[in-house]
Amino acid sequence: NTVVRTKESLAKDIASLSASGSKQSSGNPASSSADTAERSLRAMADREPRDFDANHSLGKVLVANGKAGEALPYLERASQLKPDDYENTYLLALAYADAGQYQRARANARALLTVQEKPEQGVAQKDQAQKDQAQKDQAEVHHLLGDIEEKSGNPLEAVRQYQRAAELGPSESNFFNGGSELLLHRAVEPAIEVFSKGNRLFPRSARMLVGLGVAWYSNGSYVQAAQRLCEASDLNPDDPNLTLTVRDRVEGPRTTVPRGDWHIENGTNVAMPSGFEPGRIYELVYNSENPPVAGTGLAAIRDMVSFLKYGGNVEGAPFGDERLPRACRF
Repeated sequence: NTVVRTKESLAKDIASLSASGSKQSSGNPASSSADTAERSLRAMADREPRDFDANHSLGKVLVANGKAGEALPYLERASQLKPDDYENTYLLALAYADAGQYQRARANARALLTVQEKPEQGVAQKDQAQKDQAQKDQAEVHHLLGDIEEKSGNPLEAVRQYQRAAELGPSESNFFNGGSELLLHRAVEPAIEVFSKGNRLFPRSARMLVGLGVAWYSNGSYVQAAQRLCEASDLNPDDPNLTLTVRDRVEGPRTTVPRGDWHIENGTNVAMPSGFEPGRIYELVYNSENPPVAGTGLAAIRDMVSFLKYGGNVEGAPFGDERLPRACRF
């Protein structure tokens, strides 16, 4: 019914937040600089095919630029030159996964775990910094395995790997991805537990609150959902992503005002020491604080009409197993 479809759609939207890194367009200066660096590294790798750094660096840049297939021969060559290099083996597994070669990606990632879990010969005891780094690396690899299993259609194993990553390295991304995967596959109550713990550890993570709100919504706890979603939209005056623009007319182009030229006062007011220019239109883009929940009446009508037409599993439903052939809403 409509409610189920809405919950599934929200779960997919939450899962899409896991891939929060945005790709740069080919027309901006950063992309142009990356292209120049890529060409330079290609030339270096072609001149020195037996140079580990040249092959590794080029493979790393290609993976970052979304060219996993092109990165593979360079990372494979680097792996032959230094098979025990952690970063190159990790990048090779990542490139295999991005290229759709999941069996090879899984094998490389698991090989990293085998090496990390094997005691080092001749080393009596690692210092605390080494232990912490080793645990962080293991969490990173388990997170990568979660991504690989999710992409290859193994959701239960993906959840297990994400949970292990969160245990070893309780990072914001590990908790969020684990909760998202659980929510995507309708394990709502475990998702609430993961998002709740993530929220306690990372209270300033807006997407964690959004995930928790959607999980509560999927559980039918609409008041809890509304509270969490409202918390996610609280205004942070120090947020560097706040944007103030100015234009001369409604249809005119917007110009961004430098962040250092203005600030938020008393949580609600925009202050500009140099003063605002009369007759110009200023516009602030921000996350609102405690916005009122609106539109729930229309949502209730939608859900009620859907229930009357398609039914549901609510005990004591007025029509029993009967279904209305037609239902109208306004």
